Amino acid sequence: MSEVITEKESIIWASGHYLTEHLPSEYDEWEEEDLDNYILDNIWEPFEYYSADQVWENIENLAIDFKTTINEKLKEKVNEI
Repeated sequence: MSEVITEKESIIWASGHYLTEHLPSEYDEWEEEDLDNYILDNIWEPFEYYSADQVWENIENLAIDFKTTINEKLKEKVNEI
């Protein structure tokens, strides 16, 4: 079974935990400066003193954990069938 949840989907999902608006689907086509500006313009208040790099690192870490966990659980369910 291939991965059901992709890295891009997990990044978009995780961004909602740190930003007031999820990253749009075209975020991966942006220049780094544009991504940083989007993060800083949409940063959720508890993280307002974080740098864009710090927020991005948190988004990536949560996304990796989410993607790995969900894909492993789905693989287990498929193997049960």
